[in-house]
Amino acid sequence: MCFLNLGFAFDFFSDCGEAFGSESPRTEAAKTLSKTCMISCCSFPCFTSTYREEAAVPKVSAKALGNRTRQRVPSCNCNADKNHMQSLSREERVEKILSKYLEENNKFHLEQAVQKFPKSDLHRHACPTPAANLEYAAKMGMNYDLTSNVFTHKQEASNQVSAQDMLGSKSYYHNNYLDAVTMRKGLKDGIDSKNHFFSTFNTIMSAGMPVKEILEDEITKFEPNTIYSELTVDFQKHEKADLEGFSIDDMENFHKKLFPWLEEYCKHWISKLKEDSEAIAQKLNLNNPLNSQKNTTTVGFLAEIMRTVSSDYAAGEDSLATFFADSAAAFMLSSREPERVLGINVVGPEDDPLSAKDYSNQMKVLKFLREKHPTVNVTIHTGEMTSAGSSRTEMYYRIHDSIEVGGAVRIGHGLCIKDAANATELLREMKKKGVTVEVCLSSNQKIMGIQLDKHPLKIYVDAGVKTVIATDHPHILNTDMTKEYYKAMKMGLTYRQIKACIRNSVDSSFIPGVGIYKKTGEHIIKERFKHLLDPSVDLFSKDDVEISALSKKAFKQIVLERNLAAAEKAIIKIDDELTLQKSPPHQRAGSLEPLVL
Repeated sequence: MCFLNLGFAFDFFSDCGEAFGSESPRTEAAKTLSKTCMISCCSFPCFTSTYREEAAVPKVSAKALGNRTRQRVPSCNCNADKNHMQSLSREERVEKILSKYLEENNKFHLEQAVQKFPKSDLHRHACPTPAANLEYAAKMGMNYDLTSNVFTHKQEASNQVSAQDMLGSKSYYHNNYLDAVTMRKGLKDGIDSKNHFFSTFNTIMSAGMPVKEILEDEITKFEPNTIYSELTVDFQKHEKADLEGFSIDDMENFHKKLFPWLEEYCKHWISKLKEDSEAIAQKLNLNNPLNSQKNTTTVGFLAEIMRTVSSDYAAGEDSLATFFADSAAAFMLSSREPERVLGINVVGPEDDPLSAKDYSNQMKVLKFLREKHPTVNVTIHTGEMTSAGSSRTEMYYRIHDSIEVGGAVRIGHGLCIKDAANATELLREMKKKGVTVEVCLSSNQKIMGIQLDKHPLKIYVDAGVKTVIATDHPHILNTDMTKEYYKAMKMGLTYRQIKACIRNSVDSSFIPGVGIYKKTGEHIIKERFKHLLDPSVDLFSKDDVEISALSKKAFKQIVLERNLAAAEKAIIKIDDELTLQKSPPHQRAGSLEPLVL
């Protein structure tokens, strides 16, 4: 092995002009030295040559090698990998970088890279964080019952502690509370995860936190680079409806009977939402309404419909009549206030005895109401079932009926696709209709016990069905969009597939308007929008005709595309810096001042 310092190397190249085939060996030497990154120490193994014996060249001065000028001077290859990377497209470079982190099991840098992705969460329930809920209970002077794990206004007893004390002198009870309102205890702790998950809402709802405070808490907890979120909200009834006389065979007359109640319900919430939005925007220094394009993160709401007995009604009420009243209220609210309430979302455990009994009739109710309100967007939690809690026959047509009868254009979870009757044909039909699947990996792991290697995410992606990644209940599940995308990549999704999910999360949103893509799901941008991808173009300019004509969805997609490009550039830059730090000193650009000849 031969090591030449810079002076010797220069003499060598100067005195051996024949090796370069040039009349100006010193000029050629300068070119050669520049190609070797101005090295101060040059190790021959970093070079390639057809002469094997070069690796064993003895350590002698360059001038002593004068008689060996016929031997080829090896050419530098230390930047080959870098040059190869630079020849790739930006997307391909990011793909290679993320794949490298995965192969190295470098979770830290992979999550740091994923964190830079723009985020849009379509499947997220509005729910207060444990801390905010406890603080609200303390403000209301409530106690926490250590036996039933609920907040109460009853006088303190031996099994109760004041919420205020839990924030201070008796903070050791805080662990009991966190166990009750989160999934931090998993399957490994031997608890029934699914039942525990649904029991968390008993604790959370017992504090009685109003919708305004819940939304305010949610908006302040969005993770970095979140550009959009659709929050499913329980717009509770301020008055109960009269459920007498309901019949699945005569929904028309029952709907007419409910109409005055529905009018009052919508009047109340339209006024309340306007008032609450103004208050939240003022407090958090946001633009009003909360879905204003001038906000970094815009927010839309979905009206929640509980498929089991609603919290507004007693358990003894007719469950199907309750479902009808809740659904009719949600549909009318979205129809009357489409700018804020973008659609409806049917939620709740599908294997609950009530929802299992009423399922087919519930789909008929949704079909009836869709005909009354054809512009209302519908997403349904469906297929969130496994053989552990449901029979195979119950799973045959669950997804199919939610789409074909219930009118869902998005479905939440869709776990039982493997058990669906004619699954291949169903997937083909979902792709054709543009139905989107909202995938919540942590939720399915922690609640349903579905491990990543058994999850159907790749079935949907490989079938070309539009798919989005979402969080479900981030505060209860202790997750965020970064963790969800990380898990999707661990499952084997490529960056290109992740990127498609990111784009789908705005394309499949219920933001009104036509988007920028030629065909939904394919993400080929229409020619007339391409100049708007340039970040120097002011999207609030009134001089550009295309900008003034942008729909809300198109505007958000332009923002998404810009942020995707910025994220890719940031990931490449950070990886270049990491690579430079790991490289030997003589390979680091700028490790020496340029040589002046």
